[in-house]
Order: sequence, then C-alpha cells, then structure tokens
Amino acid sequence: PMAPAFIHPLDHAGESATSKRTRLAQGLADAGVAAAVISDSASIAWLLNIRGSDIPCTPVVLAFAILYADSTVDLFLPAEKIPPAVQAWLGAGVRLHTPEALEHRLAELTGQVVGVDPASNAVWFSQTLARHGAQVRPLPDPCLLPKACKNPTEQDGMRTAHLRDGVALCRFLHW
Repeated sequence: PMAPAFIHPLDHAGESATSKRTRLAQGLADAGVAAAVISDSASIAWLLNIRGSDIPCTPVVLAFAILYADSTVDLFLPAEKIPPAVQAWLGAGVRLHTPEALEHRLAELTGQVVGVDPASNAVWFSQTLARHGAQVRPLPDPCLLPKACKNPTEQDGMRTAHLRDGVALCRFLHW
C-alpha cells in the first residue's frame, strides 16, 4: 500500500513523540541496550504519533524502526509515504530510510547490544544482527507496556469512542 502517513495530533495522543522516544530511550540505556528493533506497525504508530491506512480498519503505516538509546529513530518505509507535513512533524530525531536500507543500518550496529523482541520480530533481524557482529538481546518491544498504559487524553478519547459506538450498537440492536 502506498497511501501517505498522516499526523496523529497531540490533542488525541496526549504525549508528544519526542517525550515518548525520550522515555523509552532512557529505559534502553538503563538496560544497557544501544538500540531496539521495532517491527510492530502499531508500536511505530504509537511511538511516532503517526497513522496510516495500509491495513483496512487499522490506522497504521507498514514500516520498521530502530529506536536508539539517544532517543533517535531510524524509520524504514518508502519515501513517498511521508508527506512534507509529516516529515516536519517527525522532526530531526527521526531519520527516514527506504526499506532497502534496513540491512545496511542493522550492519552498522556491529559490537553493540541490540534488543530484539522474539515475539514480534522475524528471526531475520536477529540473524542479520548476529551475522554483522551485534550482540542480540531478547527484549520485549519497548512500546508494548507504555502503549497499553493510557494517559488521561487517551482515556477520554476511548470513553468518547465507546459512547459513540455504544449508541450505534443500541440503535442496531433496537432495529
């Protein structure tokens, strides 16, 4: 799919992508991990406050990312999927790469400890990192727990969505 990514505004997200990246990067640094591979599109969407329409009924952009302990991110997706407004939204801390550059960037992690979630990443990531001399550490996706812990803005949004959907469901059942 080649639909462009779009911004998930702060008034819906409740926390800036920079804040999320900084918080998660501190966790990586505390664990002695230089970087973490993220291949779950929902985690990438949450981390960077971007959305897409690559999967029907699921607002994500198909992409891969590497989050570094300095809070920067390498984001891998076709360049045409990132319009100028989204690129500006992502800021200087997010470097855009084509998917073809993924193996090259992984190879540059030689000698470093890299977290890879065996539950959500293909084994190719661990094999590629090991082949290039990185130390692979099984590590849960750093976005999973923070993504599940909803901030007040996200909680309000969920309540609003449930009310709206509840009304629609009640109308349907009444019919």
